[in-house]
Amino acid sequence: MSLVYQLLVILAALVVLAELLSEKSIKFKLQAALVLIPLVLRALKIA
Repeated sequence: MSLVYQLLVILAALVVLAELLSEKSIKFKLQAALVLIPLVLRALKIA
């Protein structure tokens, strides 16, 4: 995995995390959490 790809995945994960923390609706929080999980795994090079 290239460094640029790794940085983009981390940036996307941070944006989703910020949205997760600022969102009021439980439904949108769950959706953000489901998006965040694969991004974190990719950032850690697990998946």
